[in-house]
Amino acid sequence: MLDLAGKLDAITIDLVDRLVYLATEPMPRLGVAGPHVRSQPCSRPPYNIGAEIILDKLGNELSTTVRHLCEHRGQEVPTLGSIVELAGWLRKHRVAIATMPDARDLHDALCRVCDEARRAAHLEEREYRISQAMVDEANRQLVTSQQIVKLAHKLGDQGKGLSYERVRTLRRRGGLTVAYEDAETGTLFYRLGDVLAAHSAYRRRSTKNAVK
Repeated sequence: MLDLAGKLDAITIDLVDRLVYLATEPMPRLGVAGPHVRSQPCSRPPYNIGAEIILDKLGNELSTTVRHLCEHRGQEVPTLGSIVELAGWLRKHRVAIATMPDARDLHDALCRVCDEARRAAHLEEREYRISQAMVDEANRQLVTSQQIVKLAHKLGDQGKGLSYERVRTLRRRGGLTVAYEDAETGTLFYRLGDVLAAHSAYRRRSTKNAVK
């Protein structure tokens, strides 16, 4: 189980931040467009689908293993809000994993998904730090309400409470501006940075009101 401990240790905030950044990074355009051709935000996913899939897979594998272990031991499933917390809990309880009837399968599945996450984040050989330029670039990306909610639980405290209703509330109260509207489908696109900034301001106001 020593190798599993190391792989779970590698599921850090930096790694998750890197995958979140990649999940909002625009995919490269294919083909050649003339000077009169304008691409539309709805013509291609405004984020990296591969990174999004890996984030979902990593979170699902970790949370499923935590639940499976707790059910087998007859204990309450802990409330863990992030991928990093899930990985940390499993590392702490890795000895319990070794006593499970399906210990080998659990071990192999966890090691495999941790390796996939590191490969997707390009972190196999070195530590990766998120620069401010990368954060700024991610914040400029266009996302729909659906994509925002999918990313929210992977953003840790920054995305806490960010839901479809919250996005509508922010827009209705004037704290969030629509960056683009698809004329054919009516789909609204927002800049990720604008959403996070408006959400943060909303939470600060709510906290102040609660204290009064």
